[in-house]
Amino acid sequence: MFNKWFAIGLLCCALVLTNLSACSSNGSSSKATATPMPDSKISDEALKTLTPEAAKKELEKLNIKFDIESFYENSRIGNTKNVKLFLIAGMDPGAKNKEGNTALLAASFGGYTEIAKSLLEKNVNVNDTDKTQDTALMVATGTSHTDIAKVLIEKNADYKLKNNKGNSALMIAADRGNIELAKEILKRGVNIEDCNNRKLTPLIIAAGRSRLEMIKLLLENGANI
Repeated sequence: MFNKWFAIGLLCCALVLTNLSACSSNGSSSKATATPMPDSKISDEALKTLTPEAAKKELEKLNIKFDIESFYENSRIGNTKNVKLFLIAGMDPGAKNKEGNTALLAASFGGYTEIAKSLLEKNVNVNDTDKTQDTALMVATGTSHTDIAKVLIEKNADYKLKNNKGNSALMIAADRGNIELAKEILKRGVNIEDCNNRKLTPLIIAAGRSRLEMIKLLLENGANI
């Protein structure tokens, strides 16, 4: 045990000097700046009986266009009821804006669980990616929105997928030190020795960030030093 942890200590000391920022998600969903936009005051009960035409009129009252960019923007800033109005009015839940981002990616980045759930109820593609191949799960993991990440996994998000840097959700969790999410992924079965484009395993990534608890978890699950 001493030899193992001594070796880990050396590994941490060596790697902490290395810039491992490439193991995080690209975060393209965060590039837009905040835009003032009111959320509808309509009640939840009224939403349940609203027709598509009435939903569009409600958006018009708020001077909100019924288009993909407005749908994405409302998802990005957390306007839950507006997003529901868009969905009732017939907006494609998986539509991509001009930057190639979906409403689910935006909600996952912002930590808007209710919006994410509303989109998933419409059977949106949970594994859809942005232009850097980040999935909603990677985005939620990279921004430490564990609740959304767990919802995505429950909805069959593929945690084995990689972005254009070769990073998986487990690698991003290792970088962030997100023990809860790492456990959720590990218990479902994953190649713990898988590497990203820089040949970094989750263990090396965790060591580079001095995530001692994460290192311990990965070793307990079979990671090699």
